[in-house]
Amino acid sequence: SSFGAVAVVDRLNLRLPPSLQDMNARTPFLWPFVGTVILSNMVIFGLWNKSFLPPRFIEKYFLCRHGIPNTFSTLGSTFSHQNLMHLGFNMFAFYGFGRACCHEIGSGDTAALYLSCGVLSSWVAGVVSSYHPKLRVLKMPALGASGAVLGLVSFTTFARPGMEISLIFLPMTAIPAIQALGGLVALDCIGLVLGWKALGHAAHLTGVACGAGFYFGGLQLMRGYERQVRLKVDMAKRWYRERLK
Repeated sequence: SSFGAVAVVDRLNLRLPPSLQDMNARTPFLWPFVGTVILSNMVIFGLWNKSFLPPRFIEKYFLCRHGIPNTFSTLGSTFSHQNLMHLGFNMFAFYGFGRACCHEIGSGDTAALYLSCGVLSSWVAGVVSSYHPKLRVLKMPALGASGAVLGLVSFTTFARPGMEISLIFLPMTAIPAIQALGGLVALDCIGLVLGWKALGHAAHLTGVACGAGFYFGGLQLMRGYERQVRLKVDMAKRWYRERLK
């Protein structure tokens, strides 16, 4: 549905305001997608800490719990952070890989990829927390952009096999991105099997798998779907024009 929404928006011929066009010229591929996501995450983080909204509202729409009958929470939790360090790490990675992904496939498809990976990661994390033998007692809710961000990391890493990255704790050392991704996957697999609770290992692995899946054929399928949606939107526009004559 996110790729269909992108196709519809594309046919609306929307344009960035001149101020954002100037900002995008100075910082390529920052607007409209990357900057908007970062600001959205910051606003929701502020709602968690100092909000005029009742706590039950925030927990309902920005925490993903398996079995809770609220489908929006799988999307809202993708933009939700309660911890400043969690927010900082995710947005630092998203800023770099989000812009790189926009360079590869454009802002529209990057946005659809981000939302798809985020929603699926939140859902899988909720299911795992309900059925994992060591986690189901707690039934930990899912929140955070980690799954969505790792989807972009995975896609960009496969799209640029020679890319190197510097770890946030070792900025002076560059390592191949594919090795860093492989190490993270190994760590998450161990953490998921052993039931470690510090990180959302299920969400991480789902995000990586989604990003790889979109690179190895999934994106082409979605672009075919986008073409069909664009054709239907164009047909609807022509029909309305004829009716208004």
